[in-house]
Amino acid sequence: MKFNYIFLLLGLFVLGSCSSTYNEFTDLELAEYQIYTQNQQLIFANASGQTERYQISGVFGGYNESGDTYNELVRDNIIKLNDSSAYNKGYYQILKDGDAVLTSFLWPHHALEKSVTNSPKIPLYVFNGDTLLNVTLSVTPPLLIDSANTYVDSVYFHQSLGIFKYTDIYNNTWTKTN
Repeated sequence: MKFNYIFLLLGLFVLGSCSSTYNEFTDLELAEYQIYTQNQQLIFANASGQTERYQISGVFGGYNESGDTYNELVRDNIIKLNDSSAYNKGYYQILKDGDAVLTSFLWPHHALEKSVTNSPKIPLYVFNGDTLLNVTLSVTPPLLIDSANTYVDSVYFHQSLGIFKYTDIYNNTWTKTN
């Protein structure tokens, strides 16, 4: 009986000495970085008046485990409506890593996942009469372009607007209208 008691105390000591780190978003960080909402529709139009619609099809939260560190993440799934192809899905993701908030996205029919945090920025960009600071541009290398699947060749992202503009290989520029 005394032998089992010693193992119990040893087990409690080992469990108590292990500590995990949880990096979680503050309310202010979520207010700044969580730019989409569940079922939100994103409407883009080109110069000919054609429109393409996207929807935030799911907002999911959880933790990314790295050893004893758990980094909170929120992912907004984006789907292109009226499109049943394998490339109709994308996402916008925020990840709390220590004191930093890392953001990334993958736009439907765009071949590259883009890290907003670690990408060069366009310092000043004028969009709809507004001057935006630090716009991220994601450009698909020509070898990854495929007219059937990955035909979006550039995507523009701003922290307060999200994806606000993209171009395709057919010389269309699509701008967010809502």
